[in-house]
Amino acid sequence: MLAALLLLATGCSSGLADPLGQSAKEASAAVGSAAMVLRLETEDKATDALSETTLGDMVDQSTAAYQSAAELTPKTADDLALQQNILQTLDRALRSLHSAQLAQASGDASAVQAVVVRLQAQAAELAELGKELKP
Repeated sequence: MLAALLLLATGCSSGLADPLGQSAKEASAAVGSAAMVLRLETEDKATDALSETTLGDMVDQSTAAYQSAAELTPKTADDLALQQNILQTLDRALRSLHSAQLAQASGDASAVQAVVVRLQAQAAELAELGKELKP
């Protein structure tokens, strides 16, 4: 919600909007994939090994999206505020992915279900940011 308000304030005219939007879309895909593989595992439609490998890959993909956003050079205060907001959102997603890895490794079904819900919400938030930042 805060991101949407910030985007309205900056008018989405930022020169950073497109690359930040791309980072958000990439992270959204990774977070959504992580949620899906965990859900499939809880339904006995995916193996532990598949989930573990997929989660590792999605952490790597989200880390790359974060690094791409962090490497941008803001030229205005609005650009900086937008970049910081996106980086905070990406950071939350990365922390959730790490929590997902821990939950999956522990085999705690309730922890996995809780993290799936959180990942799905974050994937939706990141997808919406990606759309809003499209110039």
